Amino acid sequence: MARRWPSEKTMKRAKAARAEATEIRRRRDARRDAAKRAEEWKERVRVKGGEGEEASEGDAERARLDAELAARARAKEAREKKAPMPGASAQWTPADEYLNSILRKESAAHPVDDAEVVRNAEVESSPRTNAREAPREPEYPPELVEAMKRMEADIASGAFSEEALLEKYADVLDTFGEEFDPVNIDDDDDKGEHPQLLDPYWWRDARALHLIMITPMGSRDSRLFAMQMVPDNIPPRARPEDKFHVLAFENKSDAENFCFFMQSKREDEDLDDALRGLVTMTGIGPKELQKVADDAGYGVTVVGAGRVDLSANRPHVDVLNHITHIGGEVYLWEFARKVKRDFDAENGGAGAR
Repeated sequence: MARRWPSEKTMKRAKAARAEATEIRRRRDARRDAAKRAEEWKERVRVKGGEGEEASEGDAERARLDAELAARARAKEAREKKAPMPGASAQWTPADEYLNSILRKESAAHPVDDAEVVRNAEVESSPRTNAREAPREPEYPPELVEAMKRMEADIASGAFSEEALLEKYADVLDTFGEEFDPVNIDDDDDKGEHPQLLDPYWWRDARALHLIMITPMGSRDSRLFAMQMVPDNIPPRARPEDKFHVLAFENKSDAENFCFFMQSKREDEDLDDALRGLVTMTGIGPKELQKVADDAGYGVTVVGAGRVDLSANRPHVDVLNHITHIGGEVYLWEFARKVKRDFDAENGGAGAR
């Protein structure tokens, strides 16, 4: 049988194996030579008794250490002889001990009685003086408390009607009537509402507004940043035709943040091409804003201060939908007024005009 020639892969493996064996022998010989030289050096040092170059190097190192220790000793002695700064203590105190003395107020200038500290701590932790304690229930006069117990018993018995109870306890209500007056609670939620929620035309009284402009991609001309604002939830018979609105902001920082937001989203694939470009802002008065919108055949949407979250991590769809919702408030407001007028007209109400 003819002998086949070894493959290239087999030859590479054999070559690598020979190279590895050669490297192993080289490292073994190097270690043997290093051990031999070390033994020779030890023997030479032992015979010479530390004399020669090795001994001189050790003496130099010891001399350097001695000089450094002497320099440190002289520096310490100089610091101890130096007069302390005015107002400073002549005795050095470690930083941790000094801070602890300040915190514990154990210095001679601020003596504190430990018992007094304990009493103050007990007073501060007392529920009566705790500022975060829940408000206490109001204390009623004893006569009123007794009358309320009797009234509760009569109500539970079911033997009295509402008119009979009012007649039976008429003297109690006359005497303590103020205790039963309804409490006028201010609606905190209404206080924080923007005027835009009450009147969509509030912006006409503003001093200045900030109009949004856009320069489309590949164009040099700027145009109005406009969006369709008519909501879909108005009945078809009363729903006006779709209408675009120019966009403005009440607050300058909100307008700037909106420009930055749209700039960061202009590479999003699902962004409308009409809203893709360089977004800028310009100051404008309310009358000029209305005229600009009328000349273009648009409506006006002004976003109140802080009404839209313009965080960079929000999707542009959420932000634009929120702005569209704000722009549609004027149509819902007008629709509600129309419904009220029609209702008053049909029922002869005072609101019919």
